[in-house]
Amino acid sequence: MKLYCPTTSPESIKSLLKKSGKNLDEAIQGKYLWHGRRVLLTDGSTLSMPDTHENQAQFPQPKSQKEGLGFPQLRILVLISLGSGAVIDSAVSPCKGKGTGEQALLRSMQSDLKQGDIVLGDANFENYFVLVGLMGLGVDAVFEKSGARNVDFRTCEEKLGKRDGLFKLIRPSCPEWMTPEGYAQVPEELIVRMVGTKKRIIVTTLTDKEVYPKQDIIDLYVSRWHIELDFRSIKTMMKMDILRCGSPDMVRKEIDVHLLVYNMIRALMCRAAEKKRNIA
Repeated sequence: MKLYCPTTSPESIKSLLKKSGKNLDEAIQGKYLWHGRRVLLTDGSTLSMPDTHENQAQFPQPKSQKEGLGFPQLRILVLISLGSGAVIDSAVSPCKGKGTGEQALLRSMQSDLKQGDIVLGDANFENYFVLVGLMGLGVDAVFEKSGARNVDFRTCEEKLGKRDGLFKLIRPSCPEWMTPEGYAQVPEELIVRMVGTKKRIIVTTLTDKEVYPKQDIIDLYVSRWHIELDFRSIKTMMKMDILRCGSPDMVRKEIDVHLLVYNMIRALMCRAAEKKRNIA
């Protein structure tokens, strides 16, 4: 039986994907929380697809490829639960143009976030407006610092420990995607915590060192590697790295069906693990 067909709307498949992720996450989430909180991993990647006029019009090929010799390419961003491994949602866009970056795609999925969640991501998400937006939802962030060599812990507002302190960020100028009215509502200053390791600086809104010790935050960031493994499984093992559909609507369906099947496999894995645990 086919999971999708040309007459099935992209919205219907997207709804099934989000429902499958929610059900799996809720089924086991209480057993795999971090400090009692849900952690969502986010990361982006690119996918190529057949060279059709429809695909080229919506997802143009990179300029590095010669015309007539390349393939259309899109950017995809996913939200994956660290506890269950479930894909909660995904968003796609062209690889270039206004509103096509990973930060914009994350903003498009804010409705999937719940108060008390923690979003874990790499340096692509370390941005003043991303941090403010998440905090406005009651969501905390743990990101790698972009341009970490510019951080001097001697200048922090409050020292919390060795290479651990609170820093004051000043609101940057208004970005192109934000309205003047929205910009006026953004706070002029933001206090964040920065934690240094040998390899990176971690920026987080988890500022209470008693509740969230430095080593706990470092260990949490290391677990971000799980999303790299998940993407490898989805793209390589499930063969989603090169899409097969000839129109943008069908491309979106194809992606969401892959992610839906991935959630179904994850659910079977969780049931098998639970059954083995009960037997033991």
